[in-house]
Amino acid sequence: MLMTSVCSYATSENKTMMIDGYERTYILYTPSTYNDTTDYPVLVLLHPMGFNATDFSEISSPQAICDLNNAIVVFPEALDEQDEEILNIYSILSDRGKLPDGFHVNNVWGAGTRIQYSKIEQMAGNAAMLLPFLMPKAKAAGYAELNKNIDDVKFINEVINELQTSYHANTDIFVVGASLGGAMTYKYAFSPNSKAKKIGVVHGFLSAGTDTTPAINIPLCVFHSQADGIVKYDGGLFNESIPDDVHSYAMKIGCDSTYTEEQLPDTKEDGISIKYRQYTSSDTTQFVWFYIADNATHFDILNAEKNDIDYVTIIEKFLFFTPTIRNMDDVKETPNIQVAIYPNPTQDYLHCTARGSYELIDMAGRIQKEGEVAEDGTINLTSIPPQEYIFVLKTGNLIKKVRLVKK
Repeated sequence: MLMTSVCSYATSENKTMMIDGYERTYILYTPSTYNDTTDYPVLVLLHPMGFNATDFSEISSPQAICDLNNAIVVFPEALDEQDEEILNIYSILSDRGKLPDGFHVNNVWGAGTRIQYSKIEQMAGNAAMLLPFLMPKAKAAGYAELNKNIDDVKFINEVINELQTSYHANTDIFVVGASLGGAMTYKYAFSPNSKAKKIGVVHGFLSAGTDTTPAINIPLCVFHSQADGIVKYDGGLFNESIPDDVHSYAMKIGCDSTYTEEQLPDTKEDGISIKYRQYTSSDTTQFVWFYIADNATHFDILNAEKNDIDYVTIIEKFLFFTPTIRNMDDVKETPNIQVAIYPNPTQDYLHCTARGSYELIDMAGRIQKEGEVAEDGTINLTSIPPQEYIFVLKTGNLIKKVRLVKK
């Protein structure tokens, strides 16, 4: 996840604290530029079930994230499952070879994730007769909830508090979680004590045990695949419909009920195509970015070699930059302007036959790149993701407006 190519010398520390009688751990990364006179944004990365903080940090390039964004990055670690009833059913299903894909008892977030008792009975088969004795609380409630009594919202907040007290963290707090870490991200966002400014969810889900009644105003970026076999797009063992969850969240933060949707250019022969869906509030202060792959697995959705978009650029831009929204109807091209923009489609560079200032605006109206055309007429496009844009060039009092595709 979140891979980037910059060279970095960020440093790391393993930290511990006591929360509710449990020793909790997290890994802290600080940028190479870290000093006592600067306040830093914080990115909290929450691992999937069955991963620990070290596992997740090794696939997340935290040093590069730190230095590229001059940010503190932390990896809190979930506890192993503490509930005896969950451990009992895990043992039964494991012995019978019926464990669902992605179900672990190691490093499990208390994210409100519930498994319906009726589904446990179905999976247990002939051993279902033992469940009333092994899972009496789950039978009475109608569900079992993973690490129900572990307050991971409190843990995350204590980590943030320590960073703000001892490491010059500011109030720009961003939380991104993968799989069950995504479920924990949703639960944290809806907590009355949440400190998050923006959140990202990668093949995660909104747990049934998350209280969604509190008012929130936290923008969301989601990545999911319709072919996910663990957190199923249309609902499965752990979750309800992903698009329904995203829509409900968008409505909760005040976005319009209608959304824009576009098919992104299919630039790789990988058997995967991606749609981009965006919700925006009428005042543009709230927004949801939803990237939907059609044929990526649970673990391959962010694989840069197998996908058509640069997830790193997208999620870092979403988290660390506030997009400027342009109404493209207000941008009027000068009639008969003699300026050529080529090649189109393009890949890494664009050439203009006139100098001036430019903006590259995505189809949702966000300015993705702006600047001045170089002396040789070139514009470097390597930092923006492949998709369709509106290119606007202002040269003197003249305006050239072109629909552009980056492959």
